[in-house]
Amino acid sequence: MSAPRKGKAPTAMGRPEAQENNNDTSIIASLADSIKASVMAGEVVTAADYPEGKRPLFWAAIARVRDDLPCVKPIWRMTNEQHVDGIRTRQKMFRICPRQSEVIDAALAGLIVFAVACIALLAGGAL
Repeated sequence: MSAPRKGKAPTAMGRPEAQENNNDTSIIASLADSIKASVMAGEVVTAADYPEGKRPLFWAAIARVRDDLPCVKPIWRMTNEQHVDGIRTRQKMFRICPRQSEVIDAALAGLIVFAVACIALLAGGAL
């Protein structure tokens, strides 16, 4: 066995791909901001909303959005079904799910207050 060569590692040469990666990062950031705005407005966002050339960027952007907003969850919807062939086409969609472990919505809070009031009245005491 020969001894490993000691010396400097080769310096990185200027590559045109490096500039493209910076451009992709800025495109992904702007796409993530637009997806965040759409989702926060209550819209359902899918990859099919974007041209085929931008879909890989969509998946990178939605990963950033899900990191920033953990309440954005994927859901699956059936878009096409052929009974004869038994083929179902499903699409992955993203939306804000209001019920999280840390968040309570108004309807659930009202139901809890109503249940407590009913229990108090059944127990014979008034609030």
